[in-house]
Amino acid sequence: ANAAAEKARADQLARLRAAAGAEGGSGGQVGSSVGGGGNAPPAYADKVRRKIKPLIVFNPESLTGNPAVIVLVDLAPDGAILKRSVLTSSGVQGWDQAVLQALDRAETFPKDDNGVIPMRQMKLTFKPKD
Repeated sequence: ANAAAEKARADQLARLRAAAGAEGGSGGQVGSSVGGGGNAPPAYADKVRRKIKPLIVFNPESLTGNPAVIVLVDLAPDGAILKRSVLTSSGVQGWDQAVLQALDRAETFPKDDNGVIPMRQMKLTFKPKD
């Protein structure tokens, strides 16, 4: 079953690379290492953020600056969130936790415009004042 999963992943990466190339190459590099976590197409990342953002319960008024937290999310083929973790902390424990809790509340990521989940692993950046 593992070989099939690897082949599906390779096909997925090839499609993403082709899509990125078609957009004039601005689509971010797809991480080729397993567990590297590619960059999502910008439009898809925005769609995900639009779903997650309203679920974040946090008051940014108390903060100085706009510290970014980077989270790594592992997804099932149907978009269900399997695992989420902080890759780079914002330095503000409450903000990091608020983002993780919002991901838990979301439970799934939205499908892209083609009705698919374009990747199995995604890095996302959240800033409290964006």
